[in-house]
Amino acid sequence: MLEYAMKERAAFIVAMTAIRYKREIKPLQRFEIHTQLIASDDKWMTLAHEFRAPDTGDPLAVALCRAVLKQHGGTCSPRALLRAVGLDLDLCPKPRAELKAALQSCEALDAALRDAARSQPAAPRPADR
Repeated sequence: MLEYAMKERAAFIVAMTAIRYKREIKPLQRFEIHTQLIASDDKWMTLAHEFRAPDTGDPLAVALCRAVLKQHGGTCSPRALLRAVGLDLDLCPKPRAELKAALQSCEALDAALRDAARSQPAAPRPADR
């Protein structure tokens, strides 16, 4: 997907990231990242990235990332992106239940933070003081 994005001069714009460390990742430690598309709609892709020790396959961390692909001032559909790289969204494996639950938790936190920000009075601007 990254090759396609670079070729098409498109950029992944990350809107949300959550990470859960299971083990310490030391500076310069080698690891593998295994990525799975766990949800998408006409605009957004949600990816799960599993960081694993290359020698044992032990999980080091799991990250959820919600992103959009922007191209020439517009949004590229996840389905079109996958089709361009030879993948069919309908054939992608279904996400594991715990990844779906974590995504729902992140979305609920995001909504709560937005609601809290809306309910706060606006801070006075320097000219208003």
